[in-house]
Amino acid sequence: SDPLTRSVEITNVSSRLAGSSGLSVAPTDEQSEFQISDSEFSGNNYRGVTTAGEFDVSNLSSTTVTSNGGDGVYLESQSVNIANLDVTSNGDDDFSDDYGILIDNGQTTAIENTTVTGSSEANIYIDGEPITRSVAITNVVASQSQTGDGIAAVATPEQDTITLTNISAVGNGDNGLDLATAVLNLDQSTVNGNGNDGIIASPDRANITRSSVQNNGDNGIQFVSLGTEATVSLSSILG
Repeated sequence: SDPLTRSVEITNVSSRLAGSSGLSVAPTDEQSEFQISDSEFSGNNYRGVTTAGEFDVSNLSSTTVTSNGGDGVYLESQSVNIANLDVTSNGDDDFSDDYGILIDNGQTTAIENTTVTGSSEANIYIDGEPITRSVAITNVVASQSQTGDGIAAVATPEQDTITLTNISAVGNGDNGLDLATAVLNLDQSTVNGNGNDGIIASPDRANITRSSVQNNGDNGIQFVSLGTEATVSLSSILG
């Protein structure tokens, strides 16, 4: 595409059964934006959707990403906004463990009204290094990963805040939530029946309210940082 292109918009596209990725897009300058809406990427041999280079902004909405051999969605982007996605059963290429949604270099990430289930590794993995400002995940199901976490976020813990509201992280092969963050806010969420810990995190401050953390394989909640200031209220923590 033209080197002056500042945005890529994909709408009403169906990409299935490709020998590689369903869609691969590269940014063309330092001010680029990537948008997908009302599309489907299914049954492709590698990733459903992938970026080849870092975008400034990525917006994905109302899209289905299912049964791809690699990651369902791989985004290298400073700002990510995801809404109304169905990302199911990705990462069955038999060569590597892959993710439902993998976000690289995300300084700000917002995910809402989205279902991510049955991934071979973590359902949602956010790598915000070297700088993360905020992660906000709302009304999201991240359950039944085969060997990984429901939601994992690795960032710069001294700088970031992770806010999770109305999350279902149930029946994942490893931890329900695995979070490196300065401030963790969890509200109205269910983190039950995961293979390892329900929640493992390294916050300076944690606020957990109106949530269920039950019947996980190891700890219900494990804070691995010394001196974490934690408040847990109106919640059920069992096993």
